[in-house]
Parts: sequence; C-alpha cells; structure tokens
Amino acid sequence: SFNELGENMNQAAYDSLDGIDAVLLMVDSTKEFSDLDEEIVERFKKIREPKFLVLNKIDLVKNEVKLQELIKHYENINFVKTLKISAANNLGVDELLASIVDSLDEGPQYYPSDQLMDQPERFMVKEIIREKVLLLTSQEIPYSVAVEIESFKNDEKNPNLININATIVVERQSQKKIVIGEKGSKIKEIGRLSRIDIAKFLGNKVYLELFVKVEADWRNRKHYLKQFGYQNK
Repeated sequence: SFNELGENMNQAAYDSLDGIDAVLLMVDSTKEFSDLDEEIVERFKKIREPKFLVLNKIDLVKNEVKLQELIKHYENINFVKTLKISAANNLGVDELLASIVDSLDEGPQYYPSDQLMDQPERFMVKEIIREKVLLLTSQEIPYSVAVEIESFKNDEKNPNLININATIVVERQSQKKIVIGEKGSKIKEIGRLSRIDIAKFLGNKVYLELFVKVEADWRNRKHYLKQFGYQNK
C-alpha cells in the first residue's frame, strides 16, 4: 500500500511508472482516504496507460457504504476496472491477473523462449526470503522489510552446494525481535521455507544463513533505497 511508504519510497514508485504497459493502484479497503491518497489521485490522472483500482483486504470490510465512499474518491482517474481482492485469502486474485493480461497487447520477444525471467538470481533469492518474512510474520511486520545478500557462491568442496548469507533489514528493534522469534524459532522457519524455494529455483542444494539487523527509517533514506534495490539512481 502506498500509504505505508515513506516519501522517497513513494518517489521510487512514481519513477517506475515510466514505460509501463498497465498500472495498478492498490488501496487498503480498511483505511480512510487521506491527503497522501489525494496526491496519488492527481498523479494517476496523468497516466494514459490502462489503470486498475485494486481494493485489497476486502474480506475485512463490514460496511459496504464506507467502501463505496472510498471508491468515489477515485472515480475521476478513469480506471479500466475496479477489482476487489483479498491477497491473504487469494480471493479475486485470478480475476485480477486475467484482467491485466486482457488489457495488454502482445509485445516483441525480448528474450529466448527458454529464458524464464530477466532478473538476476540474487534478486530472486532476496524476494523469496522477503516473501517468507511477510508470510510468517503476517500483520506483525508491515512492509518495512528489506533483504541484503551478503555472499552468494558455490561451495569450494561441493560444486552442487551454494552458500548464501543474507541479512533481513527492519526499521525497529521490536520488529527484529518478531522476525527472530522466541529462542530463534521464527528465523529458523523463515530460513527453512526459504531454502526449499531457493533450492527449487536454483536447481542446487543450498546452505542459507540468515541475520537480522535494524536500519532505522531506511525507507526514507535514498542510500538504503538504492542499496536494497528500490532505486536505480
């Protein structure tokens, strides 16, 4: 949700709008419309590409009238479609994906047909670890988590083993305690699930060592946004 991002994080998101084929504005259906939302509305009015309004956490909404009032704030953006989803419960996600695909024109083939993605392996490993953190901490940890890959190399004695050291970065000491868990139980489970998916992705056995550190207010610091891969300049 844009509402949870710092000013620099917002700018990084705005910068990414250049050269897009479609854009989604995801709104937390349980929250009130804010001044920050007003700024986003004004920016979205200028986008010519297909736009979708995605109302997330719809399973938590009990008041349909307030939901319609929230939607009304965005009526001047000229969305192609408004979709109601619950990402946590996988409700409406298939319809969302199908709507996006239907709105896109078939483009040129930039990569060989047997190449699955254009992102480097380190990026995908970071995303896998970050996904597990968000999955296992649920509402306890907001989207203030980043992952750094400290080392990524083949084992000297076993060529089929990849050694990865990664650091999970949070903004507050209280968040660090949550990620680590009682007697390290949470970080162990994050590591276990991450290793399974990373091994499948890389096609190798993986030794993964995880650390957790605090970088206060990193989302509002350009240095950290660039370091963690959210900004290119």
